[in-house]
Amino acid sequence: MPRLLSRLPPSLHALAAGVLVALSVFSAVGAVIFFVIFWQTTETVGPAWWNVRREVPFSERRPFLLAGIGATVACATLLAVIAELVPSLRRQCQVARQRRRDAAEARRIWELSPEGRAYRVAQATAAQQRSAMKAALRANRAATKAALIRERAAAKARRAWEQSTEGQATMAYERGDQFFSIELTVDGDLADHLNAVVNAGWRQQSFGRRHERTSSSRPLYDGTHEVRRETVEYRTYLFRRAE
Repeated sequence: MPRLLSRLPPSLHALAAGVLVALSVFSAVGAVIFFVIFWQTTETVGPAWWNVRREVPFSERRPFLLAGIGATVACATLLAVIAELVPSLRRQCQVARQRRRDAAEARRIWELSPEGRAYRVAQATAAQQRSAMKAALRANRAATKAALIRERAAAKARRAWEQSTEGQATMAYERGDQFFSIELTVDGDLADHLNAVVNAGWRQQSFGRRHERTSSSRPLYDGTHEVRRETVEYRTYLFRRAE
């Protein structure tokens, strides 16, 4: 058989082999299908509710036989052409492997040379510098995040202090107010609140009181309700600067 691909550049042999393999597979599948159809000697004809079996004459099956033979010949021809490319592909693989070995050997020789060692040292130094920069950036981000958390905690504590009795009394005194008024609940913490106001620089002038009554009911198992009444006393204190 003449060499059909003798004029094809070696660089295209791998592509040509892939295309020929795909065509040969397609031809083989087509040949199998044609031969399967050819060997079906009977078929069902007629509507679904009244069908009959009939013998298929050879004259009707002959085109499928010829198509199967043609597909088989085409597959065999393609395989023969692929076989022509096998030595070229093998040589190309050997050349590629030899080139990789030569490149690896040249790389090894270069790495052992003074220039290669200097390059490796420079690369290692650059890598260390990049690692140091990344570590510094991480540390900076962590410090910034910690500072932000501290600022938020301080702002929250400041707001809580400003809303407390001590904070209100201290801010009013620092503003230079002459009088300071606050309403406090009469409970176990009343003395602490009054001490905080006095320590801020205020002297009690007078106070007034008011009472707030609340009631709540809870149903009982016998259908009645338990009523709870509670009276809360509030005192409004007026303070004057101690100076």
